[in-house]
Amino acid sequence: MIEQQFGRSLTVGVEEELWIVDPETLQLVPAVEVLVAAAEARNLPGTLKTELHASVVELATDVSDTAGQALERLVELRRAAREIAAQNGYAVAAAGSYPTSMPLEQKIAPVDRYRDFVEYAGPSARRQGVSGLHIHVGMPDSATCFRVMETILPWLPFVLAVAANSPYFEGRDSGMLSVRAEVLGFLPRHG
Repeated sequence: MIEQQFGRSLTVGVEEELWIVDPETLQLVPAVEVLVAAAEARNLPGTLKTELHASVVELATDVSDTAGQALERLVELRRAAREIAAQNGYAVAAAGSYPTSMPLEQKIAPVDRYRDFVEYAGPSARRQGVSGLHIHVGMPDSATCFRVMETILPWLPFVLAVAANSPYFEGRDSGMLSVRAEVLGFLPRHG
């Protein structure tokens, strides 16, 4: 729909955060550095990166010319993450929140910006035991940006409904269809 109205002047990039787990116990494993290092040796259409928690790996596609190309790249990154994890005795899983995780007990990735963020945001940062799928759309100019926003606005309730994928948090049913917004809302900055 977007390409029909706006042509191919838009670009797409996708980021997806995956949990790194022990395939036997299904407990989270702080092994992001292992996956990132192994991915660097591969010729991938994007990167595997650290996230706040060391038990989360972020897949980030290269900038793509079409949604189809972005999807192909994401599938290849997922395959690589799965293979690398398996070669090292781990598995990866996609979920808005990890049902049995206790975020306050999870190791923070050994990256200065994450340590700085935890120091700045305090317990609300450590409690951020959620992950997501982010779609970034590059716009050629502000006028196109506003036209695209007006076009997709009626569809946002459907996107929200599909995104309701995280009812469990800290080992319990949260009582919500999606706990992500609730958890992220406690951060001093997010969006």
